[in-house]
Amino acid sequence: MKLLLAINTSAGTGHDPALGREMAQTLRHRLGEKHPVQLGWGCGHREIRWHASEFARQNKHDSVIIAGGGGGTLRAVIEGVGDSAGTGKLPAANQLRIGALRMGSGNVIARQLGVAQNPREGVEELAAQLLAKITTHCCVIGCDANNHPATLYGATLGGFGLFGRVPKCLETYHENRPRFHRFSAGLLGIEQLTNVEYGLCLAGLCARAAVNPKRLDTVEVRQ
Repeated sequence: MKLLLAINTSAGTGHDPALGREMAQTLRHRLGEKHPVQLGWGCGHREIRWHASEFARQNKHDSVIIAGGGGGTLRAVIEGVGDSAGTGKLPAANQLRIGALRMGSGNVIARQLGVAQNPREGVEELAAQLLAKITTHCCVIGCDANNHPATLYGATLGGFGLFGRVPKCLETYHENRPRFHRFSAGLLGIEQLTNVEYGLCLAGLCARAAVNPKRLDTVEVRQ
């Protein structure tokens, strides 16, 4: 088994490289020398997607990618794996498995799977599950959009219309007010803060659309 720990340094309120090195060492210690662990850094989803794609392309059997970030980082890993396949089909479970840590803002899937909030504890849990060969199935959504040349992948859920605009709005807001974001996350906790921000942002977008309905998008979904 070969493993990639892909850490998104910009996920949540940011992560120190020392934490990634510590978690990679934990994996090496728990899994043993027979299972090499590679550490990949990325500042943003595009770099994580590239790391995942290259790793999946070079390791087509019994490989593992752990997403060190939030839901966006997990999606970037899935998109990278999709890029490596090149056939429109994702690898089977005996070829590649994906794990998720709670290192981002939402961490929806990792929370639902019961992964520890502390990433140091979470990586210990994932190592134990890998050794015990414990896996679970999650839904991966593939969407072809008329304004995007490649298939868009998502894990478990996807947003359209006003709800689909929320992540980008919050990303811009956090980039413009990084200190306030870190302060608020420290006060409320990053996941609780995200729930509050999503609700407020969506309410604001709905209010603006009610005043000016022309702001609403027309979305057509075909299966």
